[in-house]
Amino acid sequence: MRSIALIAGALPFCGTSCVRMPPVPVVPAWNERTGVPVSIEEDERKLWEEAKRRRAEIEKNGMIVADEALTRYLNGVLATLMAEPLSEQAPVPGVHVLRSPQRNAYAAPDGGILVSTGMLAAIQNEAQLAALLGHELGHFIARHGLMRQRFEKLSGSSVERMQLSRDNEAYCDRFALEVMRRAGYDPREIVLLNLQLTEPDDAGWAGGWTVLRSHPFTAERIRALQEPIGHAREDDVRTERERYNEAIAPLLPVAAEVE
Repeated sequence: MRSIALIAGALPFCGTSCVRMPPVPVVPAWNERTGVPVSIEEDERKLWEEAKRRRAEIEKNGMIVADEALTRYLNGVLATLMAEPLSEQAPVPGVHVLRSPQRNAYAAPDGGILVSTGMLAAIQNEAQLAALLGHELGHFIARHGLMRQRFEKLSGSSVERMQLSRDNEAYCDRFALEVMRRAGYDPREIVLLNLQLTEPDDAGWAGGWTVLRSHPFTAERIRALQEPIGHAREDDVRTERERYNEAIAPLLPVAAEVE
């Protein structure tokens, strides 16, 4: 807690005299219909190259699970969430399984989505998987990696950067809810997924310091989703538990070995 106090002491707590947060760079999403081709600039191309380089390095080190059937299944679920066509300039998104006990997932600017073995082992059904992939797909389609990099050139404030990160996370939660509902999945499963992602330090942060977090508190995320979820009828939605369990069954020994 001492380190938190030291950081807090350095924060610029001030009133209306503070400099306002710089505007977030406008980055058209890959699914926007503007009629104008998306401009791919050098800074974004470098992000793609770096993402490919890192993924190749991870794969070379044996950290990527090479299971064609599982990869095909994961990309099939991803495809059901992509009802809207993307810009012709957009990279093609794809899912890769990372050997890691941590429960996490990550979307790179070039469309590569990494999902850990620990996360796949914790997920209970395909609807939760759709919520997870939908969230990461939202980061990719909205080009949040490029947005974040350009914003960092405008702001040297960690507080402002964390605010942008939390805003982007909230956007992706809403995006995931929308695409999984459109694909016929039970929207209530996104809440159960968030419970799987509860961070162990949530309780320790409850006294404050939201400004220093890159992600909203789990409880905040769930509250924000409850109203748009509404009351889904069980006969109108699907979870596909059996299909999910069958698809990841070969992965479970790998996940246990990684643990």
